[in-house]
Amino acid sequence: DLMLPKVMWLSRHEPDIFDQAAYFLNAGDFLVGKLTGEYVTDPNNALKFHYMVTEKSYPLTLLESLGVDAQKLPRVVEMGSSIGCVRPVVAQELGLPNNCEVVISTYDALAAVSGSGAFDVGDAVDVSGTVTSFRAVTNHHLFDPESRIYVSPYLGKNLWLAGGSNNLGGGIIEWLNQLLFSQKEDPYAEMERSVQGLPPCPGGLIFLPHLLGERAPIWNPDCRGVFFGLNRAHGERHIARAVLEGVGFSVRHIAHVLQELDVEIKSVTVSGGLVRLDVVNQIKADILNVPVKKLGNFETTSIGAALIALVGAGVFENGMDGFKKFCTVDRVFEPNQKRSQIYNEYFGLYLQVYNSLKDAYKARANLMSGFQKQGMNELVLAENL
Repeated sequence: DLMLPKVMWLSRHEPDIFDQAAYFLNAGDFLVGKLTGEYVTDPNNALKFHYMVTEKSYPLTLLESLGVDAQKLPRVVEMGSSIGCVRPVVAQELGLPNNCEVVISTYDALAAVSGSGAFDVGDAVDVSGTVTSFRAVTNHHLFDPESRIYVSPYLGKNLWLAGGSNNLGGGIIEWLNQLLFSQKEDPYAEMERSVQGLPPCPGGLIFLPHLLGERAPIWNPDCRGVFFGLNRAHGERHIARAVLEGVGFSVRHIAHVLQELDVEIKSVTVSGGLVRLDVVNQIKADILNVPVKKLGNFETTSIGAALIALVGAGVFENGMDGFKKFCTVDRVFEPNQKRSQIYNEYFGLYLQVYNSLKDAYKARANLMSGFQKQGMNELVLAENL
């Protein structure tokens, strides 16, 4: 989350706290400060304060205009930098050795890239928990004039991570489970069985998976889920297949923008809870038309943070050496070219349906807001039911 809006909220609504604050910090920076007495952050977390990576500076003119003292922001150091040892009083309280070293890492979605073994240009990572984070390694410090995706510094010289997160990934599968499969003895196994053997977008059915609006790459809080092409021949298993494919299309949408910006995607490594559904892994391979690698260990965020620290501490020479000690590839899902061709055509329709509904989404949001302002809540089904 961006930090300056939060700092400005304090300035306007809690001015005494704003004035008395010694530092404005992310949660991780606060913990590092408690451990070491040093208030520092990495470049990726510093971006939340609009840190300028190429200039290696906070935006001093902007901060001055907002009345924010730059000296109250954490010092920025590279990922893998040693901050020093844990303070003796903290080490004693926590039962740690006095020479316990603290090495700076980065936030979860980006740490997971290292934990997935993505270190070369063209490696991409899909981390799917409740949301899906998709990032690709590139040597282009690109700029998207439409602000659809993020670009963050990565390990090594002249390497960057480009991509973003949708608003729901695995969360959509949870919704599907509750809707159609919650009464089954093994709901997820039944979900997989029900969609096996169906063709891509069965009977021309596609699903826009924007149940809570969408983040990257469309940044539209008003859009919502849509089934398009539904007819009387469609049943539960066709609907289930369309929902799983909608998850894949939302990832393809991010990848599509990256490819427009000349970011190469050679393969995708998947992790997180959603990776347990092999049918989803195969759908993503077919929709993205690249091999999808499933790791034997799903905890890529923790592994990535550990790798960054261990390389920084000199235990491993580089991230890949460490990764080979932690992880193995459990299975590779190769794309089926016939299905990929069909999905490519339907992805164009997916984009067309979304673009055609932008005005309708806004009109719907205005209607809901207007009814609520008129005190008609009892007559309007609220968003959160």
